[in-house]
Amino acid sequence: MSTKTKTRAQWIKERRKSIGASESPAIMGFGYAGQNAASVWMSKVHPTETDELAAEDRLVIGRLLEPSLRDLFQWKTGMAVHSSDNETVYHPTYEYISATPDGYVFEGDERGVLEMKNVSSFFSFSPHWDEGVPMPYLIQVQHQLLVTGLDFGYAMALIGGQAIKIHRIERDDPFISAMLSLLVSFWDYVVRQEMPPVDDSFTTAKILRQLHPEDNGLTVDLPDAADAMIAERERLRIVNAKTEAAMCKIENQLKLWIGDNTFGETPGGRKVSWKTQTRKAYQVKESTARVLRIS
Repeated sequence: MSTKTKTRAQWIKERRKSIGASESPAIMGFGYAGQNAASVWMSKVHPTETDELAAEDRLVIGRLLEPSLRDLFQWKTGMAVHSSDNETVYHPTYEYISATPDGYVFEGDERGVLEMKNVSSFFSFSPHWDEGVPMPYLIQVQHQLLVTGLDFGYAMALIGGQAIKIHRIERDDPFISAMLSLLVSFWDYVVRQEMPPVDDSFTTAKILRQLHPEDNGLTVDLPDAADAMIAERERLRIVNAKTEAAMCKIENQLKLWIGDNTFGETPGGRKVSWKTQTRKAYQVKESTARVLRIS
């Protein structure tokens, strides 16, 4: 394990050259909002000034909050915590895998990593802290254990500025082995500057638009798999069209039964409304139509 202490600007620049702990969840399919393997790849191969400014903002905010969060952890647990001093740790074999722990916690003579989060009470992962550590944060801690070689860590969340959740995380070697394999494969794509396999996310669609904003009028030979993919796309379009047609038929029948009435009620107690609704002019050109709803 090697370590390097950097300034903020150096840290942001160095992020292009390694996979950090906060990026592993996205590579493994558990990224935070708007993050996936393609977005991490993009930040390494084609970084933008906007992305780097956003990264710097997150870094500054995190650094300013860290002392208070460490104090809260010590107050809650009674355990000693040392700052990581903005120290980046590199894997001894794979130097393109790095981590910058928020701190180190000491239980007797044993040292572990500490990951601290200031979480909004509206954040989608917030309720899951009662059941354990949400997967993105769990991956982040296991990544830090991979890099540092330590055997345990703690994850703490300050939720909504009021509730504190703390969980101990043991080193999971089978999990770490699987994660390491994925990270090594991912880095091969970075080195080759080849985009990793696409997924079904809007994030990937956005990145493809950024990579290829204009066409050149030329024709390229697509691989054999393209025919099967196009056939599947057509099948999905037909299925969707049939589904929409079937739903339309059901809704038409319900409307026929309701007629001029506003509501209908089924023998099973389901209520159906077919009300007149006006859309205001500030939204679109004003129009009035009836909207079918089933409760």
